Amino acid sequence: MRINGKIKHWNRQKAYGFITPESGEDDVFIHIRAFQNNSHKPAIGQQVTFEMSTDKRGRPCAANVTLQGEKPVASAQTNQKKFYLIGAIIILAVVAILALAGVLPI
Repeated sequence: MRINGKIKHWNRQKAYGFITPESGEDDVFIHIRAFQNNSHKPAIGQQVTFEMSTDKRGRPCAANVTLQGEKPVASAQTNQKKFYLIGAIIILAVVAILALAGVLPI
């Protein structure tokens, strides 16, 4: 689920900051790597949308961040799932064709 918020603090030297969600919840940590479009530089006051995630230590942080109005890009995990699904379908189709052709026993 995407959450709307505003960049409250941004440290350009360290490439991190905090987002204040519109819902009024606690500020959320954000790192430059969380932005999907690297052509835009984050700035205080920018409206953004993001997904909640956790870092390697289990702390809450923002992920898949886009500027307000930008279309979110499908996450790498979603693309990976599609790749595996297509691969499985191809393998099953090849096995079925070989079984019907009599090359493999049914």
